[in-house]
Amino acid sequence: MNLIRIMNYQILKAISFWCFLFRDAGADFVAVSNIEPVLGRGYSTGSGVQYGTCIKPQSFTTPAIDYSYFFTEISNAQSVEEGLSGKISETLSLTYLIEQISEDRAGGNDLQHVVALLMFEHDGISFTEENLTLQPDAKALLESFNSAPSASYNEGLIAFFSMCGPGYIRSIKKVAELAILFAYPTKNGMSSADYNNAIITDTESAVSLVAGSPIDDGQPLMLTDMWDYGMWMGIRLRAIGLTPATWNSGFMLKMTQDGLVGTMRHAFESMRQPGAGVAVGIEVVPWTSEGLFNNEVNHFDMLLLDRYYLLANAEFLSTINDVMDKKLKLVSMAGSCLIEASRISGTKQAKLVRNWKNHHVPTDGSYGCRSSIGALDEVDLTYISAQRLLHLLSPTTYETTDPSMWITNYYSNCIKELATCDSSVYKNQKFIKNLWSDIGACDITSCLNVDSVWASSGCTISAANTGLALARRLVESYCPLTLTNLSCIDPN
Repeated sequence: MNLIRIMNYQILKAISFWCFLFRDAGADFVAVSNIEPVLGRGYSTGSGVQYGTCIKPQSFTTPAIDYSYFFTEISNAQSVEEGLSGKISETLSLTYLIEQISEDRAGGNDLQHVVALLMFEHDGISFTEENLTLQPDAKALLESFNSAPSASYNEGLIAFFSMCGPGYIRSIKKVAELAILFAYPTKNGMSSADYNNAIITDTESAVSLVAGSPIDDGQPLMLTDMWDYGMWMGIRLRAIGLTPATWNSGFMLKMTQDGLVGTMRHAFESMRQPGAGVAVGIEVVPWTSEGLFNNEVNHFDMLLLDRYYLLANAEFLSTINDVMDKKLKLVSMAGSCLIEASRISGTKQAKLVRNWKNHHVPTDGSYGCRSSIGALDEVDLTYISAQRLLHLLSPTTYETTDPSMWITNYYSNCIKELATCDSSVYKNQKFIKNLWSDIGACDITSCLNVDSVWASSGCTISAANTGLALARRLVESYCPLTLTNLSCIDPN
């Protein structure tokens, strides 16, 4: 949840008219990762939540494709980060390359590295604007808003934004990559510069085969010279967003030059396909800028400032719903984790539980982690035994994670006030004519923190590693519970 964004609505309220007047009336382009967006699906730029598909496109556009192919040399005289600066630092393969080269250096290997990267960018994956329609369920909600008695004017809009989000995805940008990491020692009488140049020259020759018309797989292949020097050559690949190609030469199963060229040919063909790539950005159109939506509500005489209020209230609705969803999810996961920890702690109490967020847990057993009962230790947030996890979760798990007081005293009251008609507001349109931060039941920003707890007349936020924040950190790190082969060495 982006609390700063929500706070900005309050800070900028005095100049909201001018901000809205000069903002781009079209869509916002949002960088995304680890999601599979769908054209026409609802989306909140504030909370990053995806919603249902409420718009029905009839035809789709042909995306543009940008192709990049370049080399990067990383010498021993450079740090890994310095060697991977520039254009390659903007690629999806960066983290993988840093990890691989860093591991080579940590192992004491005197290796030079060259990276070859093939990348396709698919821009403008979208649909045409002609003959767009709303999905029947979404249209029905707006029709209920238009035809409802005054007591329900705002409920139809709240239901629409809860189902469809503040905006919808109009276009998607995807990227597909093949990163090839060459590693070789600096010895055998051949200079690093000569070796680098030879790799680049021969790989470019291979690309000339790859980028041309389909070639008989039996044709003699390039990249033969360097293997003839008798020098050790390591090749590692990282392929992202590839799809089955029209013809398939297969991936490199052996560290040979012909295997590499076959892989590059397959990747080049695969990355050009319409379904290739992983999403890296989306274009989001606010419903308040969409003609289909405005045609349904325009007879309510919405002014320009009203549309700003409506968009801000829709984003706020997405945020508060997202906080509630995360609170309810924590209750479910904590309860399941507690039951599982209780079941296994009797016989396997010293066994370490896998930490899903920390992949660098020591494996030699020469570390101390308490299996005995005691207060929270910082080590518990890195690795923990089954018994310790049960101990830290069990005392007040259900009471700590229970969101019922937050829902009753904040969420329900806020939604009720947003939906309530106000006779002092034009046509009772409180959701359109009032900003959420002007509504007392909603303007308690501390309650918009996922680790907030209702207390008396407001919310308090759990300090790090205490209360709700601790329960969330333990659950997100160790649940669902999976034991490792390691045991805890208790220093006590």
